[in-house]
Amino acid sequence: MSHNLYVLDPNKMGSDLFHYFTNGVSFWSNDRYIYSEYKKVEQPQPYDSWRPEWFVKIGSGSTIERTVLLKGYPQIPSGTYKCTLNFSNPNKIEKSARKMRDGRYWLGDIDAEIIKNINL
Repeated sequence: MSHNLYVLDPNKMGSDLFHYFTNGVSFWSNDRYIYSEYKKVEQPQPYDSWRPEWFVKIGSGSTIERTVLLKGYPQIPSGTYKCTLNFSNPNKIEKSARKMRDGRYWLGDIDAEIIKNINL
């Protein structure tokens, strides 16, 4: 069964709040963990709250792409890194609010990874 899914959209909620839910990017080099910088960023009040306007609908079988600028990282040495991002939606969405007429809020997380050559 396919569904339209609603996921967090950094364009709608801002990168600081998006960073709060994803905990930032992790960098790996030669299977060695470099770091994941978690800075104090804007947090929802209360911390486990959410708003429908933060989400974008992804139609069944469709994809979206976003660029997110995250502040607060120290200088990263030049090199090739595997960068991972744990993309998560808020998990405190009440069961009665998860399904809508045209889709549902996606709950859970997924690790996204890319290989990036960073030359600074």
